[in-house]
Amino acid sequence: MEAYASVGSDGAANVLVSQIQRNQTLQNTASSVGKATGLRDPTLPDKDRRTLIETMLLRLTTSNQMQKALLLAGLFILSF
Repeated sequence: MEAYASVGSDGAANVLVSQIQRNQTLQNTASSVGKATGLRDPTLPDKDRRTLIETMLLRLTTSNQMQKALLLAGLFILSF
C-alpha cells in the first residue's frame, strides 16, 4: 500500500498497478517456459543431439501419428 500512496495521483497509481501486473505476468510466463523446456541434458554430446533432432524432424510420419502428435501438443499447451 505504501507504493500506491507514494505516487500521489490516481493516474500515477494506475500506471504503477499496470507495471506491477505486467511484471507478475512476465514472471509467470518465464517460469512456465522454464518448466516446458526443461534443462538440457549435459551428458548428450552435440553430435548425438543433432542426429537425434534431425531424425525426429525428418522422419516419415503417417496421418495417425501426426494426429496423435498434434493432440499431445495441444494438451501440453492447455496444461499451462
